[in-house]
Amino acid sequence: MITIATIAKRLNFDDIIYMSYSIDFRRKVIFTMEEEGLSIQETAKQFRIGSASVSRWINQI
Repeated sequence: MITIATIAKRLNFDDIIYMSYSIDFRRKVIFTMEEEGLSIQETAKQFRIGSASVSRWINQI
């Protein structure tokens, strides 16, 4: 199955893929960050998402 991510990777665009994450995933990220005492950068790295997203979600959730 060909996905947008697969096409982007083939074209070397994997750094500019924008994803929409569910509220459940966002809550899991913030919960994990708080429970494990992680920084925004550590959390982003663990979940393979941008640190700006994590930072934004902290203020939204």
